[in-house]
Amino acid sequence: MIGEILHERLATFEATAALVDGRIYPVALPQEPVLPAIVYDEQSDDSGEGTGHIVRKRLRVICFALSYAQAKQVGTAVLRAVRGYRREDTVPPLANMEDDSRNDAFIPERGFYGDFLSLSAWVVEE
Repeated sequence: MIGEILHERLATFEATAALVDGRIYPVALPQEPVLPAIVYDEQSDDSGEGTGHIVRKRLRVICFALSYAQAKQVGTAVLRAVRGYRREDTVPPLANMEDDSRNDAFIPERGFYGDFLSLSAWVVEE
């Protein structure tokens, strides 16, 4: 659910769309990926955390590229896309999205750089 909302936002946000050209994947990259690309997954459902009917959903986004600079560029575009993003017309309604942490990585077996982002999405549950 929240993954689809994130996917749609990244696919339609001008900066991320220009950088990855639709290469946004749930869970894993394809076997022979074209980079840069974005992978996202839902990490947990913190149903007990929040106030009233607003609960936090945690997501992970990894921005892969062949250079460190490009991975960071895509990561920065993702952060611009999600910070403060909200939508009332989705199910569940998205009250707010924010970033929690950011880490760099190099995946030597693939020769990829990664910008790892942890996000929180606050949703209204009925």
